Amino acid sequence: MENKNKIWDIIFNFLKSAFKKSLKTFWFVMKIIIPIHFILTLFVYLDILKYIVIPFAPLMALFGLPGEAALAIISSNLLTPIAGLSIVTSIPGFTVKQLTVLGIMTLISHALVAESAVLKGIGVPIKRSVIIRVCGMIIFGLLFSLIIGNKLDSPIKTTSQNNDEIIKLSFESWNTFWTWFKELLISFGNKIWGSLKTIGPMIFYLTFGIEFLKVTKILDHINFILHFFTKPLGISRSGTIPLFVGMFFGITYGASVIMQSYENNEMTKDDILIISLFVCLSHAIIEDTIYYVNAGANIWYLLIIRILLTYVITFIYNKFVLKRKPKEEIVEITNNI
Repeated sequence: MENKNKIWDIIFNFLKSAFKKSLKTFWFVMKIIIPIHFILTLFVYLDILKYIVIPFAPLMALFGLPGEAALAIISSNLLTPIAGLSIVTSIPGFTVKQLTVLGIMTLISHALVAESAVLKGIGVPIKRSVIIRVCGMIIFGLLFSLIIGNKLDSPIKTTSQNNDEIIKLSFESWNTFWTWFKELLISFGNKIWGSLKTIGPMIFYLTFGIEFLKVTKILDHINFILHFFTKPLGISRSGTIPLFVGMFFGITYGASVIMQSYENNEMTKDDILIISLFVCLSHAIIEDTIYYVNAGANIWYLLIIRILLTYVITFIYNKFVLKRKPKEEIVEITNNI
């Protein structure tokens, strides 16, 4: 009877701990995402993206891309890589090489406002994460354009442009303004609802899953195996799972796991810096990559070579940059975002 009660106590404590951590992490993410979603939705409905793009269009030739690709890159950096993909797939004559190069660039650097704010919540300064991702986007874009060369020059299958245009802001009458404002709120509400449906369950699944693996000691064995790959990067064994979560599921989910691990004193500050570098360059490698591959991009360059280059860059950073930095330079995680 006593053993049975002990088992129930373990199960209850496990569920209580996992649920509490899930709610805390969910709130940590959503209080960042909600205001940013509203600002970006307002940005889109004011229709000013096309004016921001103008000075960047001529630079696209450096990457072997047409000027129209600038709108795709700016849209991806402010919104999601899918926003950029929807633009380029409507450009006639866009080639597999161009889509692959653009895919590399936007898969590294996208949703900068929201994801940089999330990274700030785990102690990575916004300036640092933005510089890493934007510089990574430029370097990888130039490098992959040279590596691919004249290969993959066949055109992709284009789609027709979406006819559902955004209503333009107008002060001609109350009705026209109200229609615009109502559409803005509906779009904002849809984005929040979409985030709730995707981020909420995923955070709960990840938190409960990792807590279960900890309680059953299975996580120790998984970390032992995966640490063979992360040890050369200078990542501690307990930092291995957060890296793989970020790499496969994305920055938001990776940051939520990092936050939990750090608060439990399972990770070092060096772990956070190294993992943030790796994840900034290679994250959400399955879902986001699939979108571009389905549109015609080359999976070999988008996935395999990108991860290998990320591994090499992170290895060099750990060996020759991080080792020389004074420990005081490393930023603490903020408790109240």
